[in-house]
Amino acid sequence: MRAVSPQNTTHFTFKSLTVLFVTLIVLLALFSAYPLGASAKEKDPGESSQKETTPEPSFADKKVTLYTGYEPYYSSLVDVDEEATVKYKSSLRRVAKVDSDGIVTPLSAGKTIITATIKTGKQTVKCTMNVVVKDPYYELEEFPEGVFAGTDTVYSVKRYGYEGPVTFRLTGSQYASIEPLDSTSCILHATAPGNISVEVESLGKVKKQDVRIYEGTGTIFVVHPDSKPYLNRYVTRGDYNEYTSCYFLLRSYLERLETVGGGMLVLKKGTYPVIATLCVPSNTTILFEDGAEIRKIDNTDTRAVTATTSLFQCVSATHTSYPFKGYGGEHDISFIGEGRSGIDLAGVKCTAIMMCHNKNVRISGLYFKNVNGLHFIELDASRDVDISYNWFTGYTATSSGHKEAINIDTPDRNTGGFVQGWTSYDRTPNKNIFITDNVFKDLEVGVGTHRYSQAEKKDSKAAAGSTEQDGETAEVEEPAPQMYHTGINVLRNSFFNITTYGVRLMNWKNCVVRDNSFEETEGFIKTATVVDEEGNETVPKLIGIYINGAVNPIVTGNYFSGFNTVISACPWKNSKIKSNPSIDGGSAYDITYNEFTDETLAYMKKNYIKNCTDRILLYEKYGKAGTVTPVQINMDDGYEV
Repeated sequence: MRAVSPQNTTHFTFKSLTVLFVTLIVLLALFSAYPLGASAKEKDPGESSQKETTPEPSFADKKVTLYTGYEPYYSSLVDVDEEATVKYKSSLRRVAKVDSDGIVTPLSAGKTIITATIKTGKQTVKCTMNVVVKDPYYELEEFPEGVFAGTDTVYSVKRYGYEGPVTFRLTGSQYASIEPLDSTSCILHATAPGNISVEVESLGKVKKQDVRIYEGTGTIFVVHPDSKPYLNRYVTRGDYNEYTSCYFLLRSYLERLETVGGGMLVLKKGTYPVIATLCVPSNTTILFEDGAEIRKIDNTDTRAVTATTSLFQCVSATHTSYPFKGYGGEHDISFIGEGRSGIDLAGVKCTAIMMCHNKNVRISGLYFKNVNGLHFIELDASRDVDISYNWFTGYTATSSGHKEAINIDTPDRNTGGFVQGWTSYDRTPNKNIFITDNVFKDLEVGVGTHRYSQAEKKDSKAAAGSTEQDGETAEVEEPAPQMYHTGINVLRNSFFNITTYGVRLMNWKNCVVRDNSFEETEGFIKTATVVDEEGNETVPKLIGIYINGAVNPIVTGNYFSGFNTVISACPWKNSKIKSNPSIDGGSAYDITYNEFTDETLAYMKKNYIKNCTDRILLYEKYGKAGTVTPVQINMDDGYEV
């Protein structure tokens, strides 16, 4: 290793000190340009060097409302120097005057501007306040349009600009009474259903509110087509618009009725366009007052809400995906119409009312118009249902030709008759159904079933028995039981101009079709629109009553006019659904056969006919049309008009 001389070492140290000295000079120059704690990035060339401005004086309230002859207003200013002098002025003294202390006295209705001139030293600042003066008035604050009999309701008013007396009066004292509560309210004691008026007098003016007392219990809501949803729900949504407003209106109140345990939703006169499904909870009545109509629409002008194929479903909004069984779903639901009120499907493919797993349902007094491809009422797995005094009319022809106004069906995956998420598809039939005093006009089918259900087949080991063939024993599988709708009563209805069947009894047991009128007019028969499965126009079938797989039906006392066949009874078998190959349509189910006794046949012969070709055609074997010869039975003597 080479040694380093002391001279060389001294020379190296001197050079290092020289470099260090130069570096320190540069750093000192930089620090002089940028003070400690600052950086080039923090320096804002556009930053103002002026001091912050002092807030200018102003009125605490920029706008006030006062009332003539009532309390003065004590104005106040903010950001005013204590040494300042203030002068006030009103632009219109006949409306309101202001004194040197800023006290504003209202004089007459109108608008004025109060100006405060504030002088501090050599500086003068002006600020203004807008004053609106109104005459005293009052509003009906809590004045429900409807209450239930047997309830007490507070009715109150709100006074503006005065404290004078308020007097309440009642018209219709046979239905209610009123009791003063305080200076601005009273209690209405509703005693019986009826129409009353509550009058309020104050300031020499009388205001009147018509009030209806309804029969019922729970909570009552009264709405108009232009009402807002309950507590303004949904109004801030982006999909709330002129097309969806009535849907959200009715939806909000039905959801509220579910929360409070039921009650009544009253629809006042007017048209309610509805785009999507409305869920009806238990213990709920929807009352259509005279002139109220729900009209189906399929345009929303928004992608957030799409059109559905049902209007009302008898299920609460919180149970739409709950798989009910039997008759364990919603209960005690009513759709009631008054005067001329109802539902117009407007030719949109949609069902008006869907029932499934329900009990105690009533539909009465409504009109149903313009069905297209579905049904006015879908009735599945329900019991104790009353459908009475309604009017069903208007249809768009379908290739099946059997779209019933009232469809009586079962929730069955195989048949595809009901596909909503609130069923367990347990094939529960309907029970105790009363369809009475309705009018069915210009339709494909009035009332009926077009597919039946069958219970699960038993295991072959549990077969009913065995047979011997060629010395060997063969198991015989016991047929699975048919699922029968029981206690279906079709009474005193009018079926007028029906293209296919008036009533179709498919897998109905111990049912009654009695005292109905079935009439076809020649003009309707010539002009009726009927299409076959290929979409070709064809002629109406004109069968009054069609019976497939019924057990002991009582069909009697009915009047028929203008039919090719009064009653046709034959075995039936479900077919595949051509439009939906993924569903077999229940085609694997066994043939369903009619079971008649001498008594039921005797009842069938006691119907009244006029201008009908065939009487009763009774087919005992199953087969395609034209391959089986029926037995023709005529009516008893005296039953042909």
